[in-house]
Amino acid sequence: MDFSAVSSALKTIGELTQEVTSLWGVDEQVEGLASELRWMQSFLKVADARKVDNELIRTSVVEIRELAYDAEDVIEMFSLKVASKRKGGFSNCIKRSCCAEACEREKILY
Repeated sequence: MDFSAVSSALKTIGELTQEVTSLWGVDEQVEGLASELRWMQSFLKVADARKVDNELIRTSVVEIRELAYDAEDVIEMFSLKVASKRKGGFSNCIKRSCCAEACEREKILY
């Protein structure tokens, strides 16, 4: 089964600090989302271990993947909003993000 979307969303949630979520009053929502994603990940692992292959399971896997991508998008937008408020606005946030991506690409190339 494809665990990557759920794992990626959980990683993104893990990168949010408790301080940020508490300051913005979203700590309960973030923990609830993380809990739901862990449940989805468990479902995928059980379905994979049992080699279950039917239409309901395939549909559920597709829906879980899409929900995980949506969750990750929301978390990333929230992180951008927080970063833009904390360190000089949105343009500085974009510059830092682009610089980080460029550094990562260079690591891959070398």
